[in-house]
Amino acid sequence: MGKDITTIDTNSGWWAVEISCHPEVKKIALLRLRGPGHRACAVSHSDDHVSIWAYLDAAECGSAELARLWLGLNADATSRALPTPNFSWERVDDWDWPETVKRQMTPRNVGRRLTVVPSGITIEDSERLPIHLDGRFGFGVGGVHPTTSMCLEVLERRLSAVDDAAGITIADIGCGSGILGIAAIRLGAERVYAVDTKAASVRGTLQNRELNGIDPARLNVAQGSVTEVKQMLARPVDGFVCNILTKIIVFLIPKFADICSEGSWGVLSGIRETEMPLLEEPLEAHGWKTTELNQNEGWCCLEISRD
Repeated sequence: MGKDITTIDTNSGWWAVEISCHPEVKKIALLRLRGPGHRACAVSHSDDHVSIWAYLDAAECGSAELARLWLGLNADATSRALPTPNFSWERVDDWDWPETVKRQMTPRNVGRRLTVVPSGITIEDSERLPIHLDGRFGFGVGGVHPTTSMCLEVLERRLSAVDDAAGITIADIGCGSGILGIAAIRLGAERVYAVDTKAASVRGTLQNRELNGIDPARLNVAQGSVTEVKQMLARPVDGFVCNILTKIIVFLIPKFADICSEGSWGVLSGIRETEMPLLEEPLEAHGWKTTELNQNEGWCCLEISRD
């Protein structure tokens, strides 16, 4: 089974990081922040600089990783003949976004039926299905990331295409905040098996499951990956979503069949357009074919199936 959630250290603390840099350094700074322990970040723009706030799980990110991040940012700026970024950090027991960031958090409609709502925000009654997310855990600022948005739209389309989604089981591999699993339940799926290798993501998914009032028996959460999903299953899943880094998807492709049967489908995202060729051969070699390609802002979302 996946690591027992009761054994996960919930008091390891966080690094609160703040970076002020030239706009041309922003992209590489955000990429560097995707290293060990990264949990969430927010960005604020002005005319001549960008402010970035990030929170890193101290259990996964030590002082050596922080030093490498700082030195890497300095090297990035120097190589572009740009001002040295201001970089500060502090250890905190718990955290929340500053008011500057909170003011940027607003509900976001996705697809025809879903609304993603940061915690603390009240929305009027509507026919849309709300997904409430703790604003600290993976919602980000400025809306839903294109890869997540595409996955949500595919889930909505697939689950809306069947007469009754009850009975459908789905795996969420690399669940992050739990947004995709929660959406699947909202859209009628009977059960979701959500896993992530990061303890902080497991905590975030558990918190968001509670925030949305979802029965734990319908949204099962464990620390791990495909192997842990397989151990949780009574039967193969009908479909799965995997919104993570391309290099990890490539590594996992041979394992997807362990949790799927013929006729199962999958949704792969977190893929840059330039990375698409990396997936073609391993998917074909393991019996998967691409049935749909979705693209948004340079990102791709693949729908795949097994005959």
